[in-house]
Amino acid sequence: MEKDECAETAALRELMEEAGVKAIIVKELGTFQDDVRKHKTAVFLAEMTEELETWQEVSELMMKV
Repeated sequence: MEKDECAETAALRELMEEAGVKAIIVKELGTFQDDVRKHKTAVFLAEMTEELETWQEVSELMMKV
Protein backbone atom coordinates (compact mmCIF):
# COMPACT_ATOMS: atom_id res chain seq x y z
CA MET A 1 0.00 0.00 0.00
CA GLU A 2 1.05 3.53 -0.70
CA LYS A 3 1.20 6.14 2.05
CA ASP A 4 -2.32 7.36 3.02
CA GLU A 5 -3.95 4.63 0.86
CA CYS A 6 -6.74 2.40 2.17
CA ALA A 7 -6.79 -1.34 1.44
CA GLU A 8 -9.67 -1.03 -1.06
CA THR A 9 -7.88 1.64 -3.09
CA ALA A 10 -4.64 -0.37 -3.02
CA ALA A 11 -6.44 -3.50 -4.26
CA LEU A 12 -8.05 -1.64 -7.16
CA ARG A 13 -4.73 0.02 -8.06
CA GLU A 14 -2.93 -3.34 -8.00
CA LEU A 15 -5.59 -4.90 -10.24
CA MET A 16 -5.06 -2.16 -12.78
CA GLU A 17 -1.24 -2.18 -12.55
CA GLU A 18 -0.74 -5.95 -12.51
CA ALA A 19 -3.63 -7.26 -14.63
CA GLY A 20 -4.88 -4.33 -16.69
CA VAL A 21 -8.33 -4.52 -15.12
CA LYS A 22 -10.51 -1.74 -13.75
CA ALA A 23 -13.05 -2.92 -11.18
CA ILE A 24 -15.31 -2.03 -8.29
CA ILE A 25 -15.15 -3.65 -4.87
CA VAL A 26 -18.23 -5.80 -4.28
CA LYS A 27 -17.40 -7.16 -0.84
CA GLU A 28 -14.56 -7.49 1.62
CA LEU A 29 -13.95 -11.22 2.12
CA GLY A 30 -11.62 -10.96 5.07
CA THR A 31 -8.14 -10.26 6.35
CA PHE A 32 -5.29 -12.69 6.86
CA GLN A 33 -2.55 -11.86 9.34
CA ASP A 34 0.91 -13.42 9.59
CA ASP A 35 2.25 -12.46 13.01
CA VAL A 36 5.66 -14.02 12.32
CA ARG A 37 6.30 -11.90 9.22
CA LYS A 38 4.24 -8.99 10.59
CA HIS A 39 2.21 -8.93 7.39
CA LYS A 40 -1.52 -8.39 6.88
CA THR A 41 -3.44 -9.12 3.66
CA ALA A 42 -6.96 -7.86 2.91
CA VAL A 43 -8.97 -9.90 0.40
CA PHE A 44 -11.81 -8.46 -1.70
CA LEU A 45 -14.37 -9.67 -4.22
CA ALA A 46 -14.27 -7.29 -7.17
CA GLU A 47 -16.34 -6.94 -10.32
CA MET A 48 -14.46 -6.04 -13.48
CA THR A 49 -15.74 -2.91 -15.20
CA GLU A 50 -13.10 -2.58 -17.92
CA GLU A 51 -10.23 -4.60 -19.38
CA LEU A 52 -7.41 -2.38 -20.62
CA GLU A 53 -5.51 -3.15 -23.83
CA THR A 54 -2.26 -1.85 -22.36
CA TRP A 55 -1.26 -1.17 -18.77
CA GLN A 56 1.80 -0.44 -16.65
CA GLU A 57 2.97 -4.01 -16.04
CA VAL A 58 2.76 -4.97 -19.72
CA SER A 59 4.58 -1.80 -20.77
CA GLU A 60 7.43 -2.56 -18.34
CA LEU A 61 7.68 -6.18 -19.54
CA MET A 62 7.75 -5.12 -23.19
CA MET A 63 10.64 -2.71 -22.49
CA LYS A 64 12.71 -5.62 -21.09
CA VAL A 65 12.25 -7.75 -24.22
